[in-house]
Amino acid sequence: MKSLFPKICPSCGEPLTIEVGDKSETLKLMCKNKNCAGSLLKRLQKGIIALEIRGLGPKVIEKLINSGIESSIDLFDPEKFNEEILVSSGEFKKGRALEKIIDSVKSTKSIPIHKFILSLQIDDVGKTVSEKLGQLISGLTPDFTGLPYIVRDNIEALVTEIKIGISIVENAGVEIVRNEPPKKVVATKKITKRVATDGMDTEIFTFIAELGWEMASIENDCDMLVVQDKKVDTPEIRKAKELGVKIMELKQIKLIFG
Repeated sequence: MKSLFPKICPSCGEPLTIEVGDKSETLKLMCKNKNCAGSLLKRLQKGIIALEIRGLGPKVIEKLINSGIESSIDLFDPEKFNEEILVSSGEFKKGRALEKIIDSVKSTKSIPIHKFILSLQIDDVGKTVSEKLGQLISGLTPDFTGLPYIVRDNIEALVTEIKIGISIVENAGVEIVRNEPPKKVVATKKITKRVATDGMDTEIFTFIAELGWEMASIENDCDMLVVQDKKVDTPEIRKAKELGVKIMELKQIKLIFG
């Protein structure tokens, strides 16, 4: 099967290599020539598309690279990305179409950090690694277990490179939105029932307290009246029946909630 693949890069004429893709069952052809025009175009296309800027599709990006735009960061450099330079390159004509492209970039006021990192198209940094690095730079503690050694061994250098890019873009007035820490939830003992009793029965009081239920008067929106024996005639039992409050014996409560 491998013999059916082309061996020479159609763009630069350098030999191609076959590598295993993200999924072990897939293979991909790679041109290792860092100066290959085809590889540079593909890298820039993937980088700018990651930013999801409206109107900057593959064909526009091909014109941009021919205009001197080499990375996604260049879009936010007014010295490299402006109407005069784009028109003088011969790739664009002055007019509404070009204005829309420039306006789309200018209207980009914020970029999620993981999308920005992916747009840089750093070697060995794909979607998953971009998300992890975004969390790290945001001050979180991501789990890098399972990532390639080439990534784990170069975390510090990668973070430095990314921070330089962030600084350039933020100086141009575009916010790189960091990841927020997960919301902290404080578990508290929830009072689920308002309970009345027919006397100062220590056993009932103790068990009700252990359940986290609230003691209340029978007239105060009670959920139930807890007694030792509901067959005994007491004022509380009569009041509960009058108000329609549920009457339960302690042994029933222990059986259900104990």
